[in-house]
Amino acid sequence: MAAHERFGRPFTDEQREQFWVQWRSLGRLLGIRGRDLPADWPRLRDYVHEMVDGELEHTHAVEEVLEALARPAAPELPVPCCPLWPVARVQLGHFLGLSTVGLLPPALRWRFGLSWTRANELELRVLGTALHAATPLMPASLRNAGPGYLRWRREAIARGDVAAAAPTPARRR
Repeated sequence: MAAHERFGRPFTDEQREQFWVQWRSLGRLLGIRGRDLPADWPRLRDYVHEMVDGELEHTHAVEEVLEALARPAAPELPVPCCPLWPVARVQLGHFLGLSTVGLLPPALRWRFGLSWTRANELELRVLGTALHAATPLMPASLRNAGPGYLRWRREAIARGDVAAAAPTPARRR
Protein backbone atom coordinates (compact mmCIF):
# COMPACT_ATOMS: atom_id res chain seq x y z
CA MET A 1 0.00 0.00 0.00
CA ALA A 2 2.81 2.38 0.86
CA ALA A 3 4.36 1.81 -2.57
CA HIS A 4 1.06 2.46 -4.34
CA GLU A 5 0.56 5.64 -2.36
CA ARG A 6 4.10 6.86 -2.97
CA PHE A 7 4.66 5.75 -6.56
CA GLY A 8 1.31 5.13 -8.22
CA ARG A 9 -2.28 5.75 -7.34
CA PRO A 10 -3.52 5.38 -3.74
CA PHE A 11 -6.15 2.70 -3.21
CA THR A 12 -9.62 3.40 -1.95
CA ASP A 13 -10.76 1.55 1.18
CA GLU A 14 -12.66 -0.89 -1.03
CA GLN A 15 -9.60 -1.49 -3.24
CA ARG A 16 -7.43 -2.10 -0.16
CA GLU A 17 -9.87 -4.72 1.06
CA GLN A 18 -10.05 -6.38 -2.35
CA PHE A 19 -6.24 -6.34 -2.59
CA TRP A 20 -5.94 -8.09 0.78
CA VAL A 21 -8.57 -10.69 -0.16
CA GLN A 22 -6.56 -11.49 -3.30
CA TRP A 23 -3.27 -11.66 -1.39
CA ARG A 24 -4.82 -13.97 1.21
CA SER A 25 -5.15 -16.43 -1.66
CA LEU A 26 -1.35 -16.33 -2.00
CA GLY A 27 -1.13 -17.47 1.59
CA ARG A 28 -3.31 -20.46 0.79
CA LEU A 29 -1.10 -21.26 -2.25
CA LEU A 30 1.90 -21.21 0.08
CA GLY A 31 0.19 -23.46 2.61
CA ILE A 32 -0.71 -20.79 5.19
CA ARG A 33 -4.03 -21.54 6.84
CA GLY A 34 -6.74 -18.93 6.44
CA ARG A 35 -7.15 -18.65 10.21
CA ASP A 36 -3.47 -17.64 10.49
CA LEU A 37 -3.98 -14.58 8.29
CA PRO A 38 -5.80 -11.41 9.35
CA ALA A 39 -9.39 -11.55 8.10
CA ASP A 40 -9.54 -8.05 6.65
CA TRP A 41 -7.46 -5.02 5.76
CA PRO A 42 -7.84 -3.16 9.10
CA ARG A 43 -6.70 -6.26 11.02
CA LEU A 44 -3.73 -6.69 8.68
CA ARG A 45 -2.79 -3.03 9.15
CA ASP A 46 -2.97 -3.45 12.95
CA TYR A 47 -0.87 -6.63 12.77
CA VAL A 48 1.78 -4.91 10.67
CA HIS A 49 1.93 -1.99 13.12
CA GLU A 50 2.38 -4.42 16.03
CA MET A 51 5.22 -6.20 14.22
CA VAL A 52 6.94 -2.93 13.27
CA ASP A 53 6.53 -1.40 16.72
CA GLY A 54 7.84 -4.31 18.74
CA GLU A 55 8.70 -7.54 17.00
CA LEU A 56 10.82 -7.04 13.89
CA GLU A 57 14.55 -7.24 14.50
CA HIS A 58 17.64 -6.67 12.42
CA THR A 59 18.78 -10.13 11.36
CA HIS A 60 21.08 -11.51 8.71
CA ALA A 61 18.02 -11.84 6.46
CA VAL A 62 17.72 -8.04 6.36
CA GLU A 63 21.24 -7.79 4.99
CA GLU A 64 20.59 -10.58 2.48
CA VAL A 65 17.51 -8.82 1.14
CA LEU A 66 19.30 -5.47 0.84
CA GLU A 67 22.27 -7.13 -0.93
CA ALA A 68 19.93 -8.93 -3.35
CA LEU A 69 18.15 -5.67 -4.14
CA ALA A 70 21.45 -3.91 -4.76
CA ARG A 71 22.48 -6.57 -7.30
CA PRO A 72 19.35 -7.65 -9.18
CA ALA A 73 19.63 -10.71 -11.39
CA ALA A 74 19.59 -10.16 -15.12
CA PRO A 75 16.22 -10.73 -16.74
CA GLU A 76 15.91 -12.64 -19.99
CA LEU A 77 17.05 -10.03 -22.50
CA PRO A 78 17.34 -10.02 -26.25
CA VAL A 79 20.99 -10.45 -27.24
CA PRO A 80 21.43 -6.83 -28.44
CA CYS A 81 20.40 -5.56 -24.98
CA CYS A 82 22.75 -7.80 -22.95
CA PRO A 83 25.71 -5.36 -22.98
CA LEU A 84 23.44 -2.71 -21.43
CA TRP A 85 22.53 -4.81 -18.39
CA PRO A 86 25.60 -3.98 -16.25
CA VAL A 87 24.80 -0.26 -16.42
CA ALA A 88 21.06 -0.77 -15.94
CA ARG A 89 21.73 -3.17 -13.04
CA VAL A 90 23.55 -0.52 -11.04
CA GLN A 91 20.74 2.01 -11.48
CA LEU A 92 17.99 -0.53 -10.84
CA GLY A 93 19.78 -1.76 -7.72
CA HIS A 94 20.09 1.78 -6.44
CA PHE A 95 16.40 2.53 -6.97
CA LEU A 96 15.28 -0.79 -5.47
CA GLY A 97 17.36 -0.17 -2.35
CA LEU A 98 16.28 3.45 -2.12
CA SER A 99 12.60 2.64 -2.41
CA THR A 100 12.77 -0.35 -0.06
CA VAL A 101 14.55 1.51 2.72
CA GLY A 102 12.56 4.67 2.05
CA LEU A 103 9.22 2.91 2.42
CA LEU A 104 10.14 1.45 5.79
CA PRO A 105 8.73 3.27 8.79
CA PRO A 106 11.41 5.58 10.25
CA ALA A 107 11.44 3.66 13.55
CA LEU A 108 12.22 0.43 11.71
CA ARG A 109 14.99 2.05 9.66
CA TRP A 110 16.52 3.28 12.91
CA ARG A 111 16.19 -0.13 14.62
CA PHE A 112 17.79 -1.83 11.61
CA GLY A 113 20.64 0.69 11.55
CA LEU A 114 19.82 1.85 8.03
CA SER A 115 20.93 5.37 7.27
CA TRP A 116 18.43 7.76 5.71
CA THR A 117 19.41 11.29 4.79
CA ARG A 118 17.58 14.35 3.51
CA ALA A 119 19.20 13.67 0.15
CA ASN A 120 17.76 10.12 0.18
CA GLU A 121 14.31 11.50 1.01
CA LEU A 122 14.53 14.08 -1.76
CA GLU A 123 15.65 11.47 -4.29
CA LEU A 124 12.77 9.19 -3.24
CA ARG A 125 10.30 12.06 -3.60
CA VAL A 126 11.57 12.80 -7.11
CA LEU A 127 11.34 9.11 -8.03
CA GLY A 128 7.84 8.93 -6.55
CA THR A 129 6.70 12.01 -8.47
CA ALA A 130 8.08 10.63 -11.73
CA LEU A 131 6.52 7.19 -11.26
CA HIS A 132 3.24 8.70 -10.11
CA ALA A 133 3.09 10.80 -13.27
CA ALA A 134 4.02 7.79 -15.44
CA THR A 135 1.42 5.43 -13.95
CA PRO A 136 -1.34 6.27 -16.46
CA LEU A 137 1.11 5.61 -19.31
CA MET A 138 2.24 2.19 -18.06
CA PRO A 139 0.93 -1.03 -19.58
CA ALA A 140 -1.70 -2.71 -17.40
CA SER A 141 0.72 -5.57 -16.64
CA LEU A 142 3.03 -3.15 -14.82
CA ARG A 143 0.22 -1.38 -13.00
CA ASN A 144 -1.15 -4.64 -11.59
CA ALA A 145 1.79 -6.87 -10.78
CA GLY A 146 0.34 -8.49 -7.64
CA PRO A 147 -2.85 -10.47 -8.20
CA GLY A 148 -2.34 -10.73 -11.98
CA TYR A 149 1.11 -12.19 -11.41
CA LEU A 150 -0.32 -14.72 -8.95
CA ARG A 151 -2.96 -15.83 -11.44
CA TRP A 152 -0.28 -16.21 -14.13
CA ARG A 153 1.96 -18.20 -11.74
CA ARG A 154 -0.73 -20.30 -10.03
CA GLU A 155 0.34 -23.65 -11.54
CA ALA A 156 4.06 -23.04 -11.00
CA ILE A 157 3.50 -21.98 -7.39
CA ALA A 158 1.43 -25.12 -6.79
CA ARG A 159 4.41 -27.15 -8.10
CA GLY A 160 6.71 -25.33 -5.69
CA ASP A 161 8.46 -23.34 -8.42
CA VAL A 162 8.65 -20.00 -6.64
CA ALA A 163 11.12 -18.08 -8.86
CA ALA A 164 10.24 -16.93 -12.33
CA ALA A 165 10.51 -13.92 -14.57
CA ALA A 166 7.53 -11.70 -15.22
CA PRO A 167 5.28 -12.96 -18.00
CA THR A 168 6.02 -11.96 -21.53
CA PRO A 169 3.08 -11.20 -23.82
CA ALA A 170 3.44 -14.58 -25.54
CA ARG A 171 3.30 -16.46 -22.22
CA ARG A 172 0.38 -14.58 -20.63
CA ARG A 173 -2.92 -16.37 -20.21
